[in-house]
Amino acid sequence: MVRTLRGDRVALDVDGATTTVAQAKGMVMALERVPVAMQRLFFAGCHLDDDDRTLAGYGVQHESVLFLGLRLRAADTTPCQYVPVALSRITSN
Repeated sequence: MVRTLRGDRVALDVDGATTTVAQAKGMVMALERVPVAMQRLFFAGCHLDDDDRTLAGYGVQHESVLFLGLRLRAADTTPCQYVPVALSRITSN
């Protein structure tokens, strides 16, 4: 079961022992039209970030609920660069 961005619950037909995170994301894409690259799945407060790991490897069991979140920049994996900027002092009247 996946809780979607709208708060709906969508049932997934999976076998937790053999279904990988990547396969679950593929099912979510088919049902919710959210590209796999933009999906972030969570279970029990843990981000399921290893696509090759099985759902059971994260402790997901029958009747468990996964939560769907969005990755804001799916295509850009370049880390942000910090550039110091001088700020002028702000005064209030």
